[in-house]
Amino acid sequence: MLGLALVCVLLVVGTYWLLNWKGRQMLLHAEQQIAREGETLDFKSLLPEPPPDSENLGGLPVFKNITLPGAEGDGVRERLAGFEIAAKTGDEKPRPTTNPWASLSSPVNLARTAEWLRAGGKVRMRDATGNDADDIFTALSAQDSLVQEMMSGVDRPHAMWVPSLKTRELPDMMFALEVPHYKHIQEMTNYLALRAVAALQAGHARAGYEAILLQLRLAQATEKEGWSSEHWLQ
Repeated sequence: MLGLALVCVLLVVGTYWLLNWKGRQMLLHAEQQIAREGETLDFKSLLPEPPPDSENLGGLPVFKNITLPGAEGDGVRERLAGFEIAAKTGDEKPRPTTNPWASLSSPVNLARTAEWLRAGGKVRMRDATGNDADDIFTALSAQDSLVQEMMSGVDRPHAMWVPSLKTRELPDMMFALEVPHYKHIQEMTNYLALRAVAALQAGHARAGYEAILLQLRLAQATEKEGWSSEHWLQ
């Protein structure tokens, strides 16, 4: 019985070693073939180099370290929490959309949005004045200082969130990669979309232009993360 058990153990160990050896040979062969074809398995080598902070919208103090998980990035993201406009009110009533103005070429009726915000949309609204667009824009103007802080770098030639994937320490399994900044970028985009519509309807053309420009630069910074299909094709 002892001899039989020993043989079984040796068979298991031998099979395990053989499979590992075979796997290493297959991986080595694949790496050599990829190298001959001028390709690489080094993910980071395919990512763009981050620009200097002085030339990068994402290098502004209001954005810098937004990509870092944990305490290092929490402080940055907490400052941006003022841009949050809840998706639903307390009674689970969804936020009215601001998209139709672009797709239908017609102004958004902001009366529903103003009513929704007063019902608990995380924005402090003044009493109705009969000008819903101006009421909403005035409420959103509470974040003017942060908006202007962002606008101070909007003309910089580059837009990329930092630290970038190129310079961050990445997990062994990319499925475990944390991207805590995406939620806040989405919230900022929702805020800026509503701010742009309200500003333009209320006659604040400059503020509307700034909100639209910031949305475009935020989209550019996110695209530069390296997930873009165009980047991989290049």
